[in-house]
Amino acid sequence: MIHSEIVQFLSEIDTNIFLSFNGIHSPFWDYFMSSFTGKIIWVPMYATILYILLRNFHWKVVVCYVAAIALTITFADQMCSSIIRPVVARLRPANPDNPIVDMVYIS
Repeated sequence: MIHSEIVQFLSEIDTNIFLSFNGIHSPFWDYFMSSFTGKIIWVPMYATILYILLRNFHWKVVVCYVAAIALTITFADQMCSSIIRPVVARLRPANPDNPIVDMVYIS
């Protein structure tokens, strides 16, 4: 019983924090967040990491590092989307079935 009260309390805190940030309605932050959720914006960072690896290590070591990084990202993505998300079964804030959908601002 105490477990469900803690989960409910944490969920309320999470919702309040989300709505506080979401309620700012700043054109700068709307642009910033939409930019950094895109895939292309991260290409320079990946290229920089690859460049640093190639400058500091033998190419065979770099291949191993890149493979390890790719496997780690794939594992984390699959773990989140295939295991954690279905277990938690939490609605996205903008989902029409979510009780807070009317309070969520989407630019």
